Amino acid sequence: MDINAIMIIDKIEKQKNKNIYHLYAENAILMTLTEDTIVKFNIYGGKEISQNQLDEIHDYDQTIQCVHQAYRFLSRRAHLVKEIERKLYKKSYSKTTINKAVAILKEKGYLYDEDFITMYIREEINIKRSGPLLIRKKLMEKGASREQVDKQIEQLYDEEKQKYNAGKLLIKKQMNKTTVTRTEIQKLQRFLLSKGYGWDVIHFCLDKYTIE
Repeated sequence: MDINAIMIIDKIEKQKNKNIYHLYAENAILMTLTEDTIVKFNIYGGKEISQNQLDEIHDYDQTIQCVHQAYRFLSRRAHLVKEIERKLYKKSYSKTTINKAVAILKEKGYLYDEDFITMYIREEINIKRSGPLLIRKKLMEKGASREQVDKQIEQLYDEEKQKYNAGKLLIKKQMNKTTVTRTEIQKLQRFLLSKGYGWDVIHFCLDKYTIE
């Protein structure tokens, strides 16, 4: 189609219970747009519009819809940039649209990986008592880089705190027993490994037990 070809918007029809509008031209639905787009481009019934303008309007509207979808994800909890990108891609938005939406979200302060990583690590340390290896694994699965994660873990989770948390987990597990069997020691080793602790911390915490 000629990008300079002109068509006339027959009418704009709002959809029930949504800020979504159908645009009609030549007695057929031309496209569906958000209210933000209608206002920005001053679209109204009887307006003349070119194909080039329609393409611009469509690109803008896709970005706005993508941003609104991201807001819905973020209203439930904070996300890493990579998490948001993956979720938006699953909603069938193009990479170009997602990049534009993410840029808007960053500019508005809704996406900041360092803050998310700090908050996540503190929650894992103070609430779940997870070890550093498990924390790193979880964050990297969400899309954080190892460098980002290791830097924050080093700042927030020293070895003494790791020993304290691992010890608390053992107390809960063993109810302050001091004598255990070799099989029980092996189970406790596997337990602390599954919680993300390294061997130095595990050996330190298990040294207090006497093996029967």
